[in-house]
Amino acid sequence: MLEINLNTTLLSNMEALSCLGKKGGTSVYLVRSNKSDQFYVLKHISVPESQKQVEALIFTGAAANEEAAQEYYQQVVSDYQAELEQMVALANSPNLDCFRSYEIKPKEGGIGFDVFLMSEYRSTLERYLAEHSVSHAGAVNLALDLCTALQELRAAGLIHRDVTPANIYLNSQGRFMLGDLGIAKVEELKFCSMPEAMLSPYSAPELFDLMANVNETIDIYAVGLILYRIYNGNHAPFEDEKTTAKAADRMRITGQELPAPMFADYEMAAILHKACAFQPEDRYQTPDALKEALVDYMKRNQAGDEPIIPPILAEETQIDPDAEEEEIEPVQFAASEEIDETFKESFSPDNDMLNSLIESVHRELERNYTAEDEMDPDKMAENLQKAKSRKSRNKWLPTILAVILVLGIAAAAVWFFFLRPDLITIDSIRLEDQSVDSLTVRIETAEDPTAFEVVCSDAYGNETRQPYVAGEANTFTGLVSGSQYTVSLSGLKNVVFEGSYSITGATKSTTNVISLTVTRQTVSEIDLSFIVDGNEPDEWVINYGPAGQEPKAKAFTGHTVTLTGLDADTEYVITLTDPLDIHLTGTTTVTGKTLPSVSMEELKAVLSSSTATLTWTYSGPAPECWNVTTTGTDGYSDNQTVTDSVLVLENLKAGETYSILITCDNMEQAASTEITPNALRVLDLNAEVNETGGIDVEWTTEAKADDVPWLVVYSMKGSDTMSSAEQTTDTAVTLTGLIPDSIYTIEIQEATGKQVGGEVTTIEVYIPAAEAFTDYGFTKGYVSTWLRPTKEEWTVNDLGTLRTSFSKDESIAFACESISAPKVNDETVSILLVVRNEEGEVVDHYSGEEVWSEMWTRKKYVGELLRTPQEPGTYSLELYFNGKLVETGSVIDFTITE
Repeated sequence: MLEINLNTTLLSNMEALSCLGKKGGTSVYLVRSNKSDQFYVLKHISVPESQKQVEALIFTGAAANEEAAQEYYQQVVSDYQAELEQMVALANSPNLDCFRSYEIKPKEGGIGFDVFLMSEYRSTLERYLAEHSVSHAGAVNLALDLCTALQELRAAGLIHRDVTPANIYLNSQGRFMLGDLGIAKVEELKFCSMPEAMLSPYSAPELFDLMANVNETIDIYAVGLILYRIYNGNHAPFEDEKTTAKAADRMRITGQELPAPMFADYEMAAILHKACAFQPEDRYQTPDALKEALVDYMKRNQAGDEPIIPPILAEETQIDPDAEEEEIEPVQFAASEEIDETFKESFSPDNDMLNSLIESVHRELERNYTAEDEMDPDKMAENLQKAKSRKSRNKWLPTILAVILVLGIAAAAVWFFFLRPDLITIDSIRLEDQSVDSLTVRIETAEDPTAFEVVCSDAYGNETRQPYVAGEANTFTGLVSGSQYTVSLSGLKNVVFEGSYSITGATKSTTNVISLTVTRQTVSEIDLSFIVDGNEPDEWVINYGPAGQEPKAKAFTGHTVTLTGLDADTEYVITLTDPLDIHLTGTTTVTGKTLPSVSMEELKAVLSSSTATLTWTYSGPAPECWNVTTTGTDGYSDNQTVTDSVLVLENLKAGETYSILITCDNMEQAASTEITPNALRVLDLNAEVNETGGIDVEWTTEAKADDVPWLVVYSMKGSDTMSSAEQTTDTAVTLTGLIPDSIYTIEIQEATGKQVGGEVTTIEVYIPAAEAFTDYGFTKGYVSTWLRPTKEEWTVNDLGTLRTSFSKDESIAFACESISAPKVNDETVSILLVVRNEEGEVVDHYSGEEVWSEMWTRKKYVGELLRTPQEPGTYSLELYFNGKLVETGSVIDFTITE
């Protein structure tokens, strides 16, 4: 698994597979869900890109100090977060590939913020075009999908600004989606310029003027140019075998009229020319207008599934028998007086050979007579006449054939000795060296050096020629920095080259290293930061090592790097090396010295229930400071920097486990330990019966524990079933619904289940027998038991069966009728209903509250038992208002039968 040290909750249950790329302060990683095996892309954006930018911000006076710089970057990420929230509304669009989730966090070790974006992993249009041929219908549908995406952005008041094949994705339904939304608000375009890093071969020409403002048609231009390349054999405008992509793009952005795409019909070519017009006002002004033009094109034309680029087929040559034979120019011979005498002698006609040839022809003619012909006089005459005719016609044939033969031999000789080019074999041609203004090539061949010369040409046709000297390299100087050149061979005679005889190469561009600074030094690490002006490579390489020793190399991206695994108390020479095709100037070398080593010897902790005092001893020189990080299982987190080897941790929770990590720049290995503060102790416990028959319980502890959840467990002595509990975060609670004339045992516990210490954690309280209830004009009541009505919501009017005997399957109701009329009062009354068995033991009880005036209907208060006793026998019922007994004059008995 890839080691990614990023502190983000987005990586929960995720596995990092690879780094897809890094550029500036942005890194992109491929990750996979451990639960679903689905792939995602995690983008990490550092704001700012490096801490060097913070220093520059303060140095220039833009920020007074680090606190002001943090406030500045807070505003930057706030604006960025506002954009992200705005894109939440676009996440459900089928043509916009928005992020799945995001997180913004302050940097752990510096000024600024880390922004993390998570999105689904999809294949890009760039990859699709490299692996598939595109049909006419597919190209138009691609453009329609992009127009729909731009319509949705425009409806939200936004434009994209960075439409390229690399930012277009293919979803599982085969639709193309516009992603990597580099959005800008339409209403703010007059104040918005195009970042140079966002310029691409698909950017509108006006954007290359860095002072120009972004306009609403640049996304339309990019869509048009993507479609143009598809209809142009995946070539940019003007790009061909003679024109490089760079030169072609320069022609595009300087306003030259675009040629018609090779494989587009005239209607499609007209659409693309309007979409890619040089002036913004000449383009389609809205995605709707471009989409409408494409839809109209589809209606008028049958855009099918045939590929845009037709397959290459060999043409069959048709021979027309009636066609006139093309006149062939006679062969031109050299003047005889200019021909060498040896050549004349060698290639002059052989007269004896010609005479023998003529004689053989005559003999062949005579063989045409047969013996049969000689015996027939008529045939003899006829044959003789034919022979004469043939002889007349053919007497010149040998001469003509001889002349043609001589002319062919002469022509071959002229071709071989005068017109045939020499074949020159080139074994190899390679780029040997390059600088900011020169290229050196080496040519390997055994041929005549005077037969050819070496030519260096740029993209505009400018040439420099040099002779070739066997065994020596050719160096072309005075070239333009950062430009591409072609070095090839040109014959000085009539020659043909065989093998590699051409190579392309570029001069190095110049990048100035404004500063290269050591920002942090530890016992085994050195942090570096640098600022450059000029072109940058995809990857930097830095060499480092002690003076006089073979240096090591480290490749990295961005403008910061950490050198690890270094020796303690050692000075290192650090050099930023020239990247490929780039020459560095300015400050490229710096020295840094690692710190001497410090080792932890002993770490102690003195604990109470809420504090811990840490002390430690060490060997080696005293470090500048110590960093102590504390984390707890309850989510506690604390980080402190101290100069002395002692630290007091406060506000800890008793019984929790805390991990302590102590580090300093001089330590090669951190020191760690775990501590568990003492359990909470109850110092004092008090419980008193209040006037309503409840118990007020209070206790004190030795530690501040405002957020500790306490559990107060109370049970009636002598009963296994009468037990309840109250949870609170205070150190006081009032227990209600208690049975008079009973003893309660009260115990203080910690609700988390951890043990509570202390000498007094349990107490017993006696609740005396209750006095008679005589408040609100009530003196005495008559209480009776009834069969509970079957209605869900019943009242006193529904009572119909007065009963004192019930089965265990029946529900019991009761009614209390006041002898005197209760007075009207809106106070809330606590109600307690107690059920006892024949031995007087409490078997069940109910408690609640009601408003006094709302309890009574026609001087009657009614209720029910939520649970019918299940053991057969005789039971009694007691009713209490505000902890006082309702006088009934006699015991209220009822029985339960089988």
